[in-house]
Parts: sequence; structure tokens; C-alpha cells
Amino acid sequence: YLDWVGGLGDVRLATFRGGAEPTITRHLPDVVLADLPPKYPLAIRSDARGRLHLVVADASAGTTYLQYHRQTLVGGELRWIVDEVAQIAATPPEIVIDLVIGPDRRPHLVYWDPERGELRYATLRP
Repeated sequence: YLDWVGGLGDVRLATFRGGAEPTITRHLPDVVLADLPPKYPLAIRSDARGRLHLVVADASAGTTYLQYHRQTLVGGELRWIVDEVAQIAATPPEIVIDLVIGPDRRPHLVYWDPERGELRYATLRP
């Protein structure tokens, strides 16, 4: 989920296990947000193995980068791998995204690029 205050937000993940209190972790701290978080481009899905996939437009560096984050096992430990999909000359609220994870765990990302006036598609090669 997206938690924000005063133009900065955190992408946080809540994990529920049985009757215990949820565990909340900050995945992307200090994401720069307009004061319109409901319009912030963020898509999160899980695959058949229960691993998470996240697409977000991050403008924290002054430029908007469309990033794809995925959970992967590295040495038996669950880690996040991040790929830059595109650099877009627009603010995050102008970008619209959607994400589908195929049965082979490949991401299929569709996004609106307002700079080009195009609907674009991206995926990872197996």
C-alpha cells in the first residue's frame, strides 16, 4: 500500500500470518508524490509462487523512472531485484500503468507515456 504525508510517500508491504499482528515493511521509502496519491501509478501483483511484483513511477531523483521490482530467491533469501523500464518526461500522476504476471512469471506491463502520446508495452525476456 501507499502511505504518504507532505509530498513524500512510502510503498509499504503488509504481511499477514494467521492470527498474529501484520508485519509491515517499507519497500520504497521517500517516494516523491504530488498531493494526489490516489492517482499515483502503482501496480502490485503476486505470481503462482506467491512472490510479489511491483511497478511504480519514481520521481525521487527529479526525473520520472518507471521501475519494475520483483521478489527473487538469492542464496535462499528473498530479495528485491529492480529494473528500469523507461524514463518519462512527465510527472507520475500523468502516467497510467497496469501489470499482469503470466504463468511463466514473466511480467506484462502496459503504460501510458504522455510525452509520446502512446500506450506502450514492456516485458522481460525469459
